[in-house]
Amino acid sequence: MPAASSRRTYLAIGEVLTHPWFHPIHRRLYRLTGGRGVMSRALGMDMILVTCAGRRTGTSRTVPLAAVRDGATWILVGSNAGKAQMPSWVHNLRTDPTVTV
Repeated sequence: MPAASSRRTYLAIGEVLTHPWFHPIHRRLYRLTGGRGVMSRALGMDMILVTCAGRRTGTSRTVPLAAVRDGATWILVGSNAGKAQMPSWVHNLRTDPTVTV
């Protein structure tokens, strides 16, 4: 059952990477490496920092996200590592689509 094992591994990694306590660590690593850190190499994708306003408080929130470049546009996937609920940043962008990358 390699497929089931791979899925469990992916979900476990996703649980760590999407947990709010990991964001400050990831942001620091991103800034130290100029975006060429371990996570981007492991995922084989570009990593970007997206800052947007929290939908309830209006406080600036910066989240590290895997992204794919399409010309001058960044494509983001709000998958929340396979969880049933959308990540908070998706709800924030639906409320106010203004972001800083």
